[in-house]
Amino acid sequence: MLEYYKTSEKGMTRIGQPETGCWINAIAPTEEERDFLTKNIGVLQEFVKSSLDEEESSHVDYDDDFDQTLVIVDYPSMNKIDINKALSSCMAML
Repeated sequence: MLEYYKTSEKGMTRIGQPETGCWINAIAPTEEERDFLTKNIGVLQEFVKSSLDEEESSHVDYDDDFDQTLVIVDYPSMNKIDINKALSSCMAML
């Protein structure tokens, strides 16, 4: 899924299409979305690859030549089954 955001004096707002200077939020992008990022928008291929690496830790990377910034945020997440298990464990402790 691709989402586009633009920062202004009013804060960050979601926009419908990418434009110069926007933030692109890519969550589990499909192959077509990855191709769109690299071929149509010009996102560096190595940025796309590293963002898909499950072993990447949170960091910011900047490429001077292309004036692009990659921000990777690593956060814990749980699928529905894990959440149900965690809730069951919490309930059992009560």
